[in-house]
Amino acid sequence: MIRYDFLQGSQEWINVRLGIPTASRFSDILTPAKWELSKSAIGYRHELCAEWILGNPVKPFKHAWTDRGSNLEQEGLDAYAFEKNTPVEQVGFITLDDGRAGASPDALVVGVAGGVENKTLSAVNHVAALLGEADKYTMQIAGQMWIGELEWVDRVYFNPAMPLVIQRVERDDALIDKLAGAVLEFCDRLDEMKSRLIGLGCKPIPPPTGNKPLPDDRPTEAELRELGDEFFGEPLPTPDFGPTEDRILQVATGPLSRPKMAVWV
Repeated sequence: MIRYDFLQGSQEWINVRLGIPTASRFSDILTPAKWELSKSAIGYRHELCAEWILGNPVKPFKHAWTDRGSNLEQEGLDAYAFEKNTPVEQVGFITLDDGRAGASPDALVVGVAGGVENKTLSAVNHVAALLGEADKYTMQIAGQMWIGELEWVDRVYFNPAMPLVIQRVERDDALIDKLAGAVLEFCDRLDEMKSRLIGLGCKPIPPPTGNKPLPDDRPTEAELRELGDEFFGEPLPTPDFGPTEDRILQVATGPLSRPKMAVWV
């Protein structure tokens, strides 16, 4: 495993994952339900080839919509570390030794071969997580265990208005072997596709260097208000989530304050 401690979302982070399959998209290579080769694989290869040629992602990263989303992700990791009474360290990106595939775990647990995948969910999806009916991100987590050489990953679902959900996912070597074979075959075909494109006259553009700002794809005021509806079940008072006196009082004393408890599944 090769580890890169770039800030997730930075230009360096984008560059190191450019044009290679990553764990968040492994379900486009192997289906979670039946462990079969996905019909989405060829489209994913086309996407990776396009960004390899352009030197930039073809789909922008939104950073959980806003800075508030990033703060909530950090709050979720802090809540996990508190509930587990264990230190965690954030990591930018990890790859196989040959760099052909990678993953961006949200955190690694210090001193053990464990990781954390933190999902900051809308109110509706968090209810599903509480009931054990949310997306389990099976291939993403299996990919993190494969590439990161981990024995387990704690899947964390976080919403500041509801109990924290923590689910331990143990290593499944049968699944990881199946996934590894599918991803490596995918990489072989991806390499062949890149060679064909070079033969057809394509010349990959080197990606930007340095930590340049990402394209400004921030949501509109209406989207921000919709985000407030998703997380809290009511509109937020200001589109930039400014901490007004009334809002601070409401969060501190009212029904929106996060319950001081966790659900272990």
